[in-house]
Amino acid sequence: MIKTLRYVLVLFLLPAVLLAAVSPAAADRYRTAVFTTGGSTAMVNGRPLYVEPPPYLVDGTVVVPVRALAAAMGAQVAWDPASRTVTLTGPGAVVVLTVASPVASVNGRAVAFGIAPRIVPPGITVGPAGWVAEAFGYTVHRLPALNWLLITNHPPVTFCTPGAAPPA
Repeated sequence: MIKTLRYVLVLFLLPAVLLAAVSPAAADRYRTAVFTTGGSTAMVNGRPLYVEPPPYLVDGTVVVPVRALAAAMGAQVAWDPASRTVTLTGPGAVVVLTVASPVASVNGRAVAFGIAPRIVPPGITVGPAGWVAEAFGYTVHRLPALNWLLITNHPPVTFCTPGAAPPA
């Protein structure tokens, strides 16, 4: 009986305590997303995000639906059909992508992304996930063995040997 009670405490109370320790401001500020090439679900801060069409590779670059990428980063999206541009507005950046142009505007400056955004059936704009995420200050890691593209704006974690002085 006591053993069962311990398991219940560990399984239910420990996660609640840990979640309560995380500041809501930090939870809103930091984001991590994992997109899987060929997968219709991305994970954003541990929660699923439906991605249609699934991310795919173009010349070694992961291409994802722009709305899904914006949702993963907490950015707002505006589509202008006349100019065929997508404007992503988020913390610290405004990125304007033009369909069929490999050059984007990042905070008013022209930046070559290499892969041009395109419209795929049924009318969804897709673009280079890594380039766009980096424009918003995210760190991008491609893990080809897992078919993952991981983007995060968490500060880097530094590990040191026990007893050694932490890095400056």
